[in-house]
Amino acid sequence: IFEAFPATVSLSSFGNIQSALDECSVGDTISLTGNSTLTSSVTVNKSVTILGNGYTVTRRSSNARITFGAYVNVSNLTFDANGTSSSTTSFILVSTGNKVTMDDETIITQSASGPALVIEGTLVGGIVTGNTATGANVPNNAIVRVTANGTMVNSLVYGNTATGNSSTRYAYIVLLQGGKIVNCTVAGNRLSGNSRSTSYAYALTSSDSHSLVLNSLVCLNTHSSSNVTRNVNVELDDNMPTRNIQKSYYDTTDPGFVNAS
Repeated sequence: IFEAFPATVSLSSFGNIQSALDECSVGDTISLTGNSTLTSSVTVNKSVTILGNGYTVTRRSSNARITFGAYVNVSNLTFDANGTSSSTTSFILVSTGNKVTMDDETIITQSASGPALVIEGTLVGGIVTGNTATGANVPNNAIVRVTANGTMVNSLVYGNTATGNSSTRYAYIVLLQGGKIVNCTVAGNRLSGNSRSTSYAYALTSSDSHSLVLNSLVCLNTHSSSNVTRNVNVELDDNMPTRNIQKSYYDTTDPGFVNAS
């Protein structure tokens, strides 16, 4: 009886990942050998490990999406949206029933207006930074969106901006749609530039009362002093009652920073 050992497949371009997946078996490793660009959507539909080796995958088309449709481990890789955006297509999608584990050298960055990351399954780890939410309609103006079956664990969300929204439009750093964040940090983000009395920017908010924040930090998110009442650290209302925020810390030192309605 011959025992099959995990293999490593080299990949020069992430856009050609399907060919590498075709060569792989479950448990194998895909190792990037250089930076690459993404002009169309790809799906990682096999449980593998992806070694980024410090390289970057750069999106060149606003509708190009990376979907993780399996249990996948990712290390030392930067996903760079390159300032592109789409009101309907997130850059990274963790689909329902699947799990992606990212190390602390894996970064999701440079998404503009549209969502950088949508979590329908489970994301463990990773850093979301350098993204912008601006001038889009709900729910696509959240940098991170966690749906009803989604869970975000041990992730860092910092250095992002929610800004520039016009009348009755909102910008979110993290939007929970019945999902949960656990052991996460949402800090060092900027909320600014909301010129209308009916527009707000939120570091963390919820559109569903089943959302949960557990063992997490939501703090040190800066805001424009002229718009203090419309730039909100944590929105507390029927969709995010205090009972849904457990064993967590959120900054209430600024009276205009928590919107209790």
